[in-house]
Amino acid sequence: MYQACLDERFAKGGLMYRHYLNDPGAMEVGNGRLSFSNPGCASHADLGLDDLGELRRSLRGEELRPYLNAYGKYLVFGEGEGVVPAINPYSQYFKGTINGTIPVTLFMGSSGVRNDDDQFASAHYYYDKYRKKIALSVRRTGSRFELVETDSKDAVKPVLRFQLKGETLTGQWIGNGKTYPFEAHPL
Repeated sequence: MYQACLDERFAKGGLMYRHYLNDPGAMEVGNGRLSFSNPGCASHADLGLDDLGELRRSLRGEELRPYLNAYGKYLVFGEGEGVVPAINPYSQYFKGTINGTIPVTLFMGSSGVRNDDDQFASAHYYYDKYRKKIALSVRRTGSRFELVETDSKDAVKPVLRFQLKGETLTGQWIGNGKTYPFEAHPL
């Protein structure tokens, strides 16, 4: 009954494989391996029939390599210089301001699968004073980004446009017929 679920979960190209990579569940480091565990395959309604239990996937040594950035390769394999990049191209929080006076926090994240096309595939931000999350859609062209508020009821939705310059995001917030400078730095 569960063989198909296992095949889909762990076989590259299986229906659940990409989902599994995006949400690997709990992670554990030890005994020379990195292990991920998920609850069983059964849906909530079928849990009474689920005798398979948790699914566990362990990766050792070279199996980890495709999933590690330069810092991860330094930690696991002792390769490189072990410098933590200031900008993490897969998920990062930034603190900044709109118009130099309005503090905001921006999160940009990936889809979970590491490849250049997915860098910063999702985002949200909030005004520090209100701390209400505002979802953003992400469009990227090279080092230029355009983040559009997806929940806005405005006819023309507010936009953050900026470039990644070194460790700084610099650009503009545009909305309600106004344009203000925007700048943010990694947390």
